Amino acid sequence: MKGKSNMHTMTPRQEKRHREINNSLARAQAQREAMIAGLVRTEAKLKELQRARLRLDKAIAKPKPEPVTKPALPVGKPLSADLVKQVTEAIGHPPVKAALDDAIPAFLDRRSVAQKKDDEARERIERDNAERKSAKAKQRIEKLKVKQEIKHAALTGELRKMPLTGRAALDKIRHG
Repeated sequence: MKGKSNMHTMTPRQEKRHREINNSLARAQAQREAMIAGLVRTEAKLKELQRARLRLDKAIAKPKPEPVTKPALPVGKPLSADLVKQVTEAIGHPPVKAALDDAIPAFLDRRSVAQKKDDEARERIERDNAERKSAKAKQRIEKLKVKQEIKHAALTGELRKMPLTGRAALDKIRHG
């Protein structure tokens, strides 16, 4: 049997059936892999939720600390009439209780000149950042408008038209 080979030849119908079976097998294997991946994700999510439930159970089981009450501020003795009279004579009017929102007088302001310069620099930087943000926003808006124009041109067929040439192009340039 020297002239015969071991290769089997398939008919076109057999080749087609072979391809269909291979495709079905590949599809089934891909589905199996997808299902396994889904199971792995679900298992990880279950472990995460179980741990979260344990943490919550521990937090609920802990006794809550009692709220701390702040002690009342000590109240001093009222100023003597003699002291009030001396202060009134020294400042030219009776003493008044200062409001919390009063500005610090310049001679009592302990902030240094460097601190004021830092504040000015911070304000300048914040202004620059705001300007940069608005410029970027304008650029984004411009890009969006261009994309919308291109989309509109594509939908209306303007992109498929041949470009104007000769006299028609000159008329379009001159008259819009």
